[in-house]
Amino acid sequence: RRFFKKDNIALLSVLFAATSVPFLLHIRQCRYYSLQMFLVLSIIWLYLNILEKKEKYLWPLGALLIALCYTNHGAFIPIFGAISIHYFFINKEKALRTKFFLMCSSVIILALPWFIYSYSPKHIAVLKPIVFKKNLEFQIRVINKYIFPLSFFIILYIIYWIKNKAWKL
Repeated sequence: RRFFKKDNIALLSVLFAATSVPFLLHIRQCRYYSLQMFLVLSIIWLYLNILEKKEKYLWPLGALLIALCYTNHGAFIPIFGAISIHYFFINKEKALRTKFFLMCSSVIILALPWFIYSYSPKHIAVLKPIVFKKNLEFQIRVINKYIFPLSFFIILYIIYWIKNKAWKL
């Protein structure tokens, strides 16, 4: 709601989370999933505050990023990457760049021991076009089956089309 400034989008995101079977199955387990979701949402909240020029949230963001790294580095890498890319390449605000760079450097230095310790050759994937194609096909099938079936979008489009036709009459 805060990001898009629309109640409909906020309501839809809550509805999708509350009705997502994979999400509900993961959140009920007593593993790192709940902590990971809490950390990711907290990181997003803190990052939005930083974008509003609230400098006091910079180091708490770094601490939560480190906590996420030690909780699940598979989630840390895309979150840290997305925040870094957005702040340094897309965000036009340059007031906190040096401090943000120092925070990111600190996160990398403090996360590095875990990456060195948890290194395993089993985790290294070979990127071949055929493997990439098979993985992409699998992900599309899973998304269509469990998250957003194509029929869902067709129904949404029909409702949108009927709504627009009704307003024109």
